[in-house]
Amino acid sequence: MDVLLTQLPAMIGVLIGVVGTLVTTAVADAARWRREQRVRFDERLLDVSAEYAAAIREIVQTLASMTAHVRPGEKSPPLTPEEGKSILDAANRRRMLAWESLCLVADDATVKAGSDLWSAVRPLQYAVRDLATFSPDDWEPLDRVVRAQQRDFYQAVRRSLAIGPLGVPVSRYERAAQST
Repeated sequence: MDVLLTQLPAMIGVLIGVVGTLVTTAVADAARWRREQRVRFDERLLDVSAEYAAAIREIVQTLASMTAHVRPGEKSPPLTPEEGKSILDAANRRRMLAWESLCLVADDATVKAGSDLWSAVRPLQYAVRDLATFSPDDWEPLDRVVRAQQRDFYQAVRRSLAIGPLGVPVSRYERAAQST
């Protein structure tokens, strides 16, 4: 019994060491797992946000090309209404798929900014839908709203990813609006 009592402090020390090692390892593994998950989540959010923004940009660029023949100074390559409709249909499908993914991985502010961006594009798309009644004067104010919402969407994504401020230069439309 005396032998057991003399070895008891050493056994308790070993037991405390084993438990301490297990706890430390478990905490470190959990922290590493959370970091890895966050990196994967951030990568997915970045990919989905880029897909969504690219689809929106393609829609706007296609609309610009469809109206290039009636807007003086437009540098977009002109498209016929049939070509434009085909491209718009494909871009809208990509936008809808990206939107579903965005809603799953983004925070509320980013989802709202994405929704606001699409809400800004829709009036432009409706204005161009009937080229017979489209007025070239309608383009600039609608495009200005789209660009502002696009910048807001980018900023929301960057905030969600904890990236610094957006480094996109102010467009000529926004400079004109700021000076008035």
